[in-house]
Parts: sequence; C-alpha cells; structure tokens
Amino acid sequence: MSSAREENVYLAKLAEQAERYEEMVEFMEKVAKTVDSEELTVEERNLLSVAYKNVI
Repeated sequence: MSSAREENVYLAKLAEQAERYEEMVEFMEKVAKTVDSEELTVEERNLLSVAYKNVI
C-alpha cells in the first residue's frame, strides 16, 4: 500500500465482503476527504454508493 487513500479503499472492500457497511462508510468518507482537487475514481464512487445503500 503506497498511500492512505489506497489503504482505505482496500479496507472498504474488506468491510464490504464482511458485510460491515457502517465501517465501509467510514473508510470511504476518509477516501473522499483525502481527495484534493481530483475526483473519486469510478471504483471509489461505486464503493461509496454500495456502502450508503446498504446502511439505509
């Protein structure tokens, strides 16, 4: 893992597999906060969407 962003994406994927969606939201919020001027990648947007969809 080279960056905190990549690490949080990885942890979000693990949380998804374990069906721990609240934790998945936390990890993806950290990813969103670390993004400076660039946008989230397609993969990151999908993970964030899945996390919030399953928390509700």
